[in-house]
Amino acid sequence: TSVELAGQTLSVKFATGDPVFALTLSDLSLTIGDFVTIEGSVTFSNQTITVGGSSVAAQVFAGTGLSIFLGRGPVKLASGAINPLAIGVLLSNARIGLISYNGGYALVASGTVSLIGVAGVTIAGTTSVRVNTTGNAITETLLIPGSTDPGIALSFADGAGVTEFGVSSATLAFGGQTMTGSFGFSRVGTDVQVTLAD
Repeated sequence: TSVELAGQTLSVKFATGDPVFALTLSDLSLTIGDFVTIEGSVTFSNQTITVGGSSVAAQVFAGTGLSIFLGRGPVKLASGAINPLAIGVLLSNARIGLISYNGGYALVASGTVSLIGVAGVTIAGTTSVRVNTTGNAITETLLIPGSTDPGIALSFADGAGVTEFGVSSATLAFGGQTMTGSFGFSRVGTDVQVTLAD
């Protein structure tokens, strides 16, 4: 197969005849309306991973250096400064790894969360999310081709279902009062456990 680019013909060759899908975007900036903005480097691909000693086909998403804004924006002005009229939630310095196969998925995500543009209210902290619905142990490191960022490690020691969300070094301030600490939510069976520290 060949592709013509800028007047030149480039040959495209694959090592095997297997179907291939992979898309990598570096320094992506995507705005949907004025209410969602995603910036950073991402990759989507079909890959073969090893689960329980067997090879399985999986769909993979990884993102690093992400900035994700949800709310009324845009979040940034053309200068790169925060828009003083923006209102919403900003997740910055985010890293996300997702593996999906056989109807289940494994997800890890982390980043710094903050509330933008709500007068008198401050919410900030470092968040982490871990979910495993695959029913299997998962140990994979997802890389973004062309990125110098370290890979995103997905590590679940066994097939137990995991649903965990936490915020560490959290600050909540409103009405002249400030609370700091860490909190987490996790699901064990049908129970939701809440942990508070500091």
